[in-house]
Amino acid sequence: MGRFGKLKTADFGYTMPVNDPAVDRPPYYYRNIESMCITYETDYETAAEMVPVDLEFADDPPVVQVMISDFGFSTLGPYKELDICFSVLYKGKKYAYIPNLFVTQEIPLIAGREIWGYAKKLASVIEIRREREEVIGVVERPAGNRIVTAVMRPERNVEANVWNDASCDLISIKLIPSAEEYREPDVVQMIGCGYRLFPIVGTDGITELWTGKGGLIWNNPTELDKLYKAPVKRIIDCTYGWFNIYLPYGYVLKDYKKNP
Repeated sequence: MGRFGKLKTADFGYTMPVNDPAVDRPPYYYRNIESMCITYETDYETAAEMVPVDLEFADDPPVVQVMISDFGFSTLGPYKELDICFSVLYKGKKYAYIPNLFVTQEIPLIAGREIWGYAKKLASVIEIRREREEVIGVVERPAGNRIVTAVMRPERNVEANVWNDASCDLISIKLIPSAEEYREPDVVQMIGCGYRLFPIVGTDGITELWTGKGGLIWNNPTELDKLYKAPVKRIIDCTYGWFNIYLPYGYVLKDYKKNP
């Protein structure tokens, strides 16, 4: 008689590998995060190709936020990230829809994809640096091929309540394909998440958050990373500063398998 394994489904880990999970359960915490964010108006015709039909643009023309961040400490480990968000409405509530993210490490990629369906890819270089009075953010994918350049000059302080009042939940599409040929995906869900960035406040009561003039360029557009479909038409705002972040469990807004 054969001898079977001992691992029961009740003993499976939270993520794969089921016998040795890559990540622990949320929530996750981030401290002293350096970020720059460029907010701008874009072109509806091409940007609409990146956004599901269930979502309505909250603005006309559509508004985009591009954030480049250095997560020096998080409970998922240190890494850097580029994300692009569209300001949208779902059933009348405002969200930030994320079609693309790029990270520099494997663990946050696994957690983001498997838990919330964040569409993360690995990037070779994501960097924020100061040069004289300016801040510059660059992303390369693959190494040597720059896909975005963001530049700004911090000039005016932003109060914490102004930033927090503008915050909204994230929204993403979680898709897990079937292992069988010609089968529909096993999971297709629209996921919301109460992700929050809290500006750090200094001992003098002033936030470590600044706004000023700047801009963004999508460099070297290719069909591999179609960020060029959100071209920059008009810069609305540029911010730079330091945050703490709280990343909790998400919630299912729509299950496409049950309600196509």
